[in-house]
Amino acid sequence: MAIQLLKKQQPQKSVFACGRLFSTTTLRSQQESHNDFKPKSKLTDAEIIEKKIEEYQTEIDKEVKENSIFLYMKGNPQAPQCGFSRAVATVLAQYNYEYGSDDMNANVLKKEALKKYSDWPTIPQLFVKGELVGGCDIVVGLHRDGELEQILKDSGAQKKQ
Repeated sequence: MAIQLLKKQQPQKSVFACGRLFSTTTLRSQQESHNDFKPKSKLTDAEIIEKKIEEYQTEIDKEVKENSIFLYMKGNPQAPQCGFSRAVATVLAQYNYEYGSDDMNANVLKKEALKKYSDWPTIPQLFVKGELVGGCDIVVGLHRDGELEQILKDSGAQKKQ
């Protein structure tokens, strides 16, 4: 009986979640519910993030295979948000080919997925015919050496009208 009195004297804490106010006794009783009503599996935050990165890698794979030329950059070709992305976008503009692009600043998890997908640590990344050509230094170097024009021509991409 003394134990019951002690339990009654302890202040109840309340938790606000999902638009409802729960007392700790309500939460405790839900934890002790029947196995049929308990979640079957709970993923950790790391597992959820890894699963999302895998989904983004699938999306990236689709993008680079469906577009003859695809540039992952910071910003977009009309408004690059870093000097390296600006340099690659400027080089590509000189050849006047249509290409797809994606802003990696818009999604941190997709940026991490891209780095894993390509095994390349920096942005921008230029893909031609589903293969990584490289980042800024490589693309600018290929342009300077006159090799980028042939790579883009062989991609099958359409020239802009």
